[in-house]
Amino acid sequence: AQETKRKLLDSEERFRVAFEHSPFAMVVVEPGSGRIVEANEVALELSGYDAGELARKTLGELTVPEELSEAMQRFADLSCGRVDQLRSEQRFVHKDGHILITRFAVSTLKSAAGEVLRLIACFSDVTERRRIEAALEESERKLRNLFEVSPLGIVLTVDGRFQEFNRAFEAMTGFSAAELRGMSQSELTPSKYEQEEQRQFDLLVRTGRFGPYEKEYRRKDGSLIPLRLNGVLTDGDGRRAVWSIVEDISADRRAQDRLRESDMRLRTLIEQSPIAISFSRDGTTLEVNAQYLKMFGYTADEVRQTPLLQRVAPSRRAEMQRLIERRRRGLPAPTSYETVGLRKDGSEFPLFASTKRIELADGPLTMSFLMDFTERKEAEERIRHLALFDQLTRLPNRELFQDRLGQALSISARSGQCGALLLLNLDNFKSVNDTLGHAAGDALLQQVSARLAAEVRAGDTVARADGDEFMVLLEDLAAQPLAAAAQAKAFGLKMMHAVSGSYEVSDANMHLSCSVGATILAGRRQTAQDLVKQANIALHQAKKSGHNAMRFFDPGMQENVNARAALEGELRTAIAGSQFVLHYQQQVDESGRVLGAEALLRWNHPERGLVSPAEFIALAEETHLILPIGEWVIDAACARLAAWSRAARTRKLSLAVNVSSLQFQQPEFALQVLGRIRRHGIDARRLELEVTETMLHGDLERTVGTMNLLKAEGVQFSLDDFGTGYSSLQYLKRLPLDQLKIDKSFVHDIASDPNDRAIVSTIVGIAGHLGLDVMAEGVETREQLAVLRECGCTRYQGYLFGRPDVAERLLEVEDTLTS
Repeated sequence: AQETKRKLLDSEERFRVAFEHSPFAMVVVEPGSGRIVEANEVALELSGYDAGELARKTLGELTVPEELSEAMQRFADLSCGRVDQLRSEQRFVHKDGHILITRFAVSTLKSAAGEVLRLIACFSDVTERRRIEAALEESERKLRNLFEVSPLGIVLTVDGRFQEFNRAFEAMTGFSAAELRGMSQSELTPSKYEQEEQRQFDLLVRTGRFGPYEKEYRRKDGSLIPLRLNGVLTDGDGRRAVWSIVEDISADRRAQDRLRESDMRLRTLIEQSPIAISFSRDGTTLEVNAQYLKMFGYTADEVRQTPLLQRVAPSRRAEMQRLIERRRRGLPAPTSYETVGLRKDGSEFPLFASTKRIELADGPLTMSFLMDFTERKEAEERIRHLALFDQLTRLPNRELFQDRLGQALSISARSGQCGALLLLNLDNFKSVNDTLGHAAGDALLQQVSARLAAEVRAGDTVARADGDEFMVLLEDLAAQPLAAAAQAKAFGLKMMHAVSGSYEVSDANMHLSCSVGATILAGRRQTAQDLVKQANIALHQAKKSGHNAMRFFDPGMQENVNARAALEGELRTAIAGSQFVLHYQQQVDESGRVLGAEALLRWNHPERGLVSPAEFIALAEETHLILPIGEWVIDAACARLAAWSRAARTRKLSLAVNVSSLQFQQPEFALQVLGRIRRHGIDARRLELEVTETMLHGDLERTVGTMNLLKAEGVQFSLDDFGTGYSSLQYLKRLPLDQLKIDKSFVHDIASDPNDRAIVSTIVGIAGHLGLDVMAEGVETREQLAVLRECGCTRYQGYLFGRPDVAERLLEVEDTLTS
């Protein structure tokens, strides 16, 4: 017993020494509770607690929360003796709050009966090791990413064979990774690089690196790719391992080729240029082209051996010397100037020079472009004549005429004498070009010009304004405007008589007449622009009167023009201010049931009230304002159909909208209509577009295409004012129509005129054969209605059923007719 006791004490002493002096943190833990019974100094230092604080802690309190459940399971397995030992990693919380990563081993201390008495745990701090390992992993990840995403090829060769490489290198060669791995680099290298390869290998062995080295690889498809390589020798476990950076220099090669090509083109351009070119520095000529030598009569050697000033006339050398000095000192100097050149034979000539200062590494260089100014002066004179005279008729053109008109106004203001401006236009000249061609038209204009020039007095001017329009300026007429007007009228009639008559053109006999617009100039508070405008107005009135007429400008004409301009301005304001509204006129069947309506545009003028479209539609068409107006009408009509669709009584009503021919010919018209239909969510079959025969006389294929596109979506089409055109029948079979509208001109006298009745019966018959509906417009009396019914027409629109009104009163007519 004594021996056993002695051995136990000896064992405990050895454990105590090992426990206290262990380089690792060690703790004794009570099984079950997990309380720390004892800890060595290393454990205290590692945890940050003193012995008393640590003795009040359990392992669970020191464990990070996310690992507690797993740690408690391991502790339970040890405490109940299911396992005797355990090795693992675990994170603990230091006293100051930071996390420790530890590697630990736990053993059980059992009684003779196998009961677990204590747990002995040994910890080592691996926090720093794990941080280093994580940093290494991050570094390797970044290096791998750089390796993979690098636009340069990165390659590891071992004993000359490809071992590792990135995607960029694969793309350069065209081979896959499986094909490249283990392949010798000599397989990709053309034999012509054999000597350079050996030289680079010797450099690698001697210095541990090679490059930069330019060579080519043969790609998988057989093509060659130029590359630039740099490499370094690395440790390869006794084998020759080389890391290389491979750059595709195809773009560089192409740039070099383009540079050489550009340089060649520039040199060719300089040599073959028809303009003399020289390069000089500080008054010394360095290089010139062939045209320069031809201009001055020197050889290339003579030019380089003589100063620049020797090729300038003596009278201009001082001026040129100052210019050269300013350039040499970097001061502002003219880049374009005129001087006098001196040829080798001593002759002088006007010289124009344009210079460009080029900054180079070895100093500034002056590039000069030189022209013999004699030819330029002659060219300028020819250009001036081209600019001021009409090349076909040789008469003054509009620009020269405007200048003379301005001078005439000044003279009239000083002298008190009146003058006149006549604007003359040939009647129906377009038909000459259309029937005989433009060459014949030009010949005819030349004959007319000769007749006009022969009639004017000395001091007067006749000019060709444009096309078939001529301008005549009469000066020094009477002092009194009325007397001057009488003189101008007599002269205008004389001009008309001279122009009117027969002409022989292209073996054809042509007869011409002309119209004349005239205005009087008195030189007071008038401008040339005012006079031309007035003459144009007068010419327009002459044309409107039936051609072959002469009209004078008067204030009444100006008032009409001003009114038109004011109306256009108000229309633009109306568009911007949404001043338009739609009224609706009922369309009914023979029982008086309202089938729908025609949307009629009204302008709700802020001062004049409702304005009929008859007052502004023509102007809107002429100014193209009909496009935004028409777009608004279609949108408003679709919005009205959407509102009707929400009520049972109006859900099945259709709505007809008039479409301008200009609007219909817009390329985006169909998409515009379909966009409004979809925006308002309406049934396209309830929308009916009314087209007129006039829009069918243009591009028929385009018109039919647009109609078919809309028809495919359900949009209905009605041919408005049917029977008033001359070519309706030939188009009917091609157009995707749903309805013909009989023009009100046939309805007005249908009760009394058998011809109108016959026309209506014919239209109804044609429509029946083509499967089209018929709608009669302008029905105002019951007598008209009765005859229409006899003719077979069963749909009507007109004052008999109701005048255009707001949408809310649309169905009142139905209530009246059916009550």
